[in-house]
Amino acid sequence: MTGPLEIARGIAVLGRLFGTAPLVAFRVSRPGVPRATARAAVLKHIAAARRAADVRLDIAPAPDRSDGRGGFVLAYNQTSIADDLGNLDVLWQFADHSVLAAEYGLIPFFKAAAEKIGIVLMRRGDRVATEQILTRLAGLASQGEVITLAAEGRLSPDGDVGHFKRGAFLIAIRAGVPVVPMAVHGGRRILRPGSLRLRPGTLRYRFGSAMSVEGLVEDDAPTLAERVRQVVAALHAEAETEARLAN
Repeated sequence: MTGPLEIARGIAVLGRLFGTAPLVAFRVSRPGVPRATARAAVLKHIAAARRAADVRLDIAPAPDRSDGRGGFVLAYNQTSIADDLGNLDVLWQFADHSVLAAEYGLIPFFKAAAEKIGIVLMRRGDRVATEQILTRLAGLASQGEVITLAAEGRLSPDGDVGHFKRGAFLIAIRAGVPVVPMAVHGGRRILRPGSLRLRPGTLRYRFGSAMSVEGLVEDDAPTLAERVRQVVAALHAEAETEARLAN
C-alpha cells in the first residue's frame, strides 16, 4: 500500500476508533448496563477498528487468576496510539482496573463510562489527585483486585522502553502485591507517533514472571521500577526478534 493510501487508512481507522467512541461511551454509561455488557460493547467497537486497520494480536499466555493468589499490579510500556487497538482485549482478560491518561476523558461521555468499565483516569502533573488515586488503587489491590498501568506515563519517543515512573510500584508496595511485567511491541510499526500513515501489522504482548515486593518500602519504588523496566525491555527485544523472523 502506498503512502497516500496508508494515510487515508489511518484517518479512517482513527475516525472509526475515536470518532464514534462518544456513542459507545453513552450507551455503556446508561444506568442498568452491567460491567460485563459494557466491556463487551467497548471491545466490539475496538475490534471493528482493528479489522479495518488489518491489525492482528499475538498474545502470550496472560496471567492466570485461577490460582487464588489475589491481586497484582501489571506494568507495561507504550509504543503508539495503535496500542489502543489491542490493549484492552489483553488487559481485560484479568484486570479489574486499568489506568489511562486523563486526556481520554475529553471524549464525550467517557468519564461517565469509565468507572463502570473499570478505567481510572489519571492527570499528569497533579500530585494531590495522583496520590489520592494511588491510595485508592493500593486499597483495591490489597483486597485482591488487579490493577494495570502504562508505567512510562507517555508514548516512547524513540520506540525503546523508556523510564518507568514510580506510581505503579508504589501501588504494589503499599498493597503488598507482586508486579507482573508486560511488553507491548508493534504499535510503532503500525502507526508512528505524530503520523497518520497506518500500516497493517501485529501487536505482540509478552509477559514476565511476577516480581515480589516482599521487604520493600516506598523509598524502594524507583529501584523496583527500574528492575521491572529491564524485564519489559528484554521482553520487548524478544518480540522484536520474533517480528523480524516473521517478516
